[in-house]
Amino acid sequence: MTSVHFENFNYLVYKSKKDPAANLELIMYIELRKLIF
Repeated sequence: MTSVHFENFNYLVYKSKKDPAANLELIMYIELRKLIF
C-alpha cells in the first residue's frame, strides 16, 4: 500500500465520519484494493 493510497484511505475514513453516505464509497474503495492486491 503506497503512501498515496494510504492518504486516500485516511481521507475516506475521515469523510465517512462526517458524511454517512461516504461509507459506501469507503466500502467500495476497500473492495477495490482487495481485488488489485
